[in-house]
Amino acid sequence: MVRQVDKKEQFKECIELMQSDVAEFEAKYQGRFAETPHVGLGNRKTRCVNEATLPIITCHPSCIEKCAETCYVINICTKPRPNCRKVEAKNTVLRRIDPNAYYEHFYKEAERLHLPIRLSDGGDFENAEQVEACKAAARRHPTVHAILYTKRIELLPALVDHPANLHVRYSAWKGDVAGEAEARRLGFDVTHVVWDGSGNCPYQKSLARFLARKH
Repeated sequence: MVRQVDKKEQFKECIELMQSDVAEFEAKYQGRFAETPHVGLGNRKTRCVNEATLPIITCHPSCIEKCAETCYVINICTKPRPNCRKVEAKNTVLRRIDPNAYYEHFYKEAERLHLPIRLSDGGDFENAEQVEACKAAARRHPTVHAILYTKRIELLPALVDHPANLHVRYSAWKGDVAGEAEARRLGFDVTHVVWDGSGNCPYQKSLARFLARKH
């Protein structure tokens, strides 16, 4: 008889695999920025440079309770596709080692390819050092436009002075009244996490509209 594994158990197993992948790359790199990060190139709808780290592992703590059902990246990429999980883990570790070199690589690639960037296609900022590195790369490459969604309400003050080519959205859970109010007070647009299981990600639709305005 085949044992039935419920969603919570599957999700727990996925987190354990992600943690194991991070440990693997930490052991491999030994604190050295020894490889270039993985650069995704979006899809036919939203041709762009995609930057992704591990969901849950790098995300706001609230995500661990809600993302099993609502996270597009977890459900479409990380959980069913081990190769996606591995490159997200690789990027997670490389960004922790040297966030300046990490973001510079994505901006250089976008500049070379004449494409915009979708930042945090998976994952999120983990600290202010990563925020500052991202802003610095954006300033060094003013012709490259990037769109970023974040749930890190505590890091929004560090993003207030973002350059004009870095477009920031606060990604709010439904009912996050206080977070939305604070984000709007700081001058940020707000979007909501909505995934219906169809494979259609509202962020991708938003990015498609964003790209249309930029070309």
